[in-house]
Amino acid sequence: MEKKLNIPVLEVGNFIDSFQEGYARFKKDGKIGFIDECGEIVIPAEFESVTSFKNQIAIVSKGFEVITNGPYKTQKGGTYGAIDKDGNLIIPYKFDFISSFTDEKTANAKIDGKDVIINAKGEILK
Repeated sequence: MEKKLNIPVLEVGNFIDSFQEGYARFKKDGKIGFIDECGEIVIPAEFESVTSFKNQIAIVSKGFEVITNGPYKTQKGGTYGAIDKDGNLIIPYKFDFISSFTDEKTANAKIDGKDVIINAKGEILK
């Protein structure tokens, strides 16, 4: 008999979220968290928006407006931070935008209208 997980996996576009670095996003009560490849919840659903993990870091955001354009939805405004694979907020919600982190653990970000480069602690490098 086939066993099915009773976890509402996040749908992205027309697809179910894929596993990245061993974690996939799931949605519960309008919030997003992560499960591992065994279907166990590893980070509770407590984020308004969160990207998949890349280089052990996921970007989180809150307080944004959702803009719908046909079948697509985008975020406008809000503040951005980042979490580690334990769900710890390693960069507080203070940026206007944060890109994915590179292999060197740096990311492009925006704060107070200025483009900057930050490290995995949220420190501005330039």
